[in-house]
Amino acid sequence: MTMSGGRLCLPPDMYNRQPSMQFRAWGPSLKLYSLFGITVKLHWTYVVPVLIILSITWKAGAPERGAALIGALTAIILLHEYGHALTARKLGVGADEIMFGATGGLAVCGEGRTAMEDVLIAFAGPLVNILLIGALLVPLALLEIPIQADLFIPLADWSDHFWVWLFKLNLILTAFNLLLPLYPLDGGRIFTGILAARLGKRRALMISTTLALLLAVGLIGVALWLKSLLLAIVSFYLLWEASRMRRFAKWGMIPEYSESADMPVAEEPEVWQTAEKSEKNRPGFFERWRLNRREKRRQREEETREQLKRRVDSILEKVSRDGMGSLTPQERRTLEEASRKMRGE
Repeated sequence: MTMSGGRLCLPPDMYNRQPSMQFRAWGPSLKLYSLFGITVKLHWTYVVPVLIILSITWKAGAPERGAALIGALTAIILLHEYGHALTARKLGVGADEIMFGATGGLAVCGEGRTAMEDVLIAFAGPLVNILLIGALLVPLALLEIPIQADLFIPLADWSDHFWVWLFKLNLILTAFNLLLPLYPLDGGRIFTGILAARLGKRRALMISTTLALLLAVGLIGVALWLKSLLLAIVSFYLLWEASRMRRFAKWGMIPEYSESADMPVAEEPEVWQTAEKSEKNRPGFFERWRLNRREKRRQREEETREQLKRRVDSILEKVSRDGMGSLTPQERRTLEEASRKMRGE
């Protein structure tokens, strides 16, 4: 059971004008507070993971632990997202919103101006979790909880200690976000940034999102095997987001990096929507297969007509030179076949 932290990156003009446009289609959200110029909002879909956690801990006979776990998880995700947002602001690419939702948390940031900036912003979130893991060793030691190998294995020996739970949660979030090269998780963004430094952002996104789609499908399989609703929700979100970004990269709507003040301007949202609508109107798999078969049949018929025409021309030339008596039975049948085709029989 885990949740994803992450960030929603918007090209410069879209970030400046509509920092949270992706969330508007998902329904209302509640503003909690603003700090460091960053507004923290609670989206109504955050109730989904909360109810799942409460249900699991209620069945285990520890509802109070479930409440404490939700509070701790919320704090961890918030610190993770602040890592992204404050790093983005430090680099001057903008970040002014953190949103809690069904998949955990998202920091709404501007795109980095270079591949390295994007890597730094992506790594900043997991770095917070790594620092928390180090800091949590102190209360564990003070409580005389053994610091042994099982403690550093996320799914092993959770015991009954709240501080062990907190430690394990940070391990899971760090591993899930950092080690999986699955866009839009932080590991996937770091992988994309490394590729983009050599191949350019659009090609890098095409590669990383293709890999992410395959991994997300596998993750859905794991979620079904574990019967984890929360992991399934996160996996389907990752599949949707990777698919969306792959389409934008394919359409050429992702600007390449630029360190100049005149950063490339992304297409207007209306253009993105038009392109997405065109993609949706594209014929489906079976329709494309049927049209492809029809086109191949038309090409074969065209080639057959051309071959018959060349054979008829050759036969007529022979008739002109040697007369009808010189034709073989096969040549006569060819002329009869051409005559029938011309009459439409």
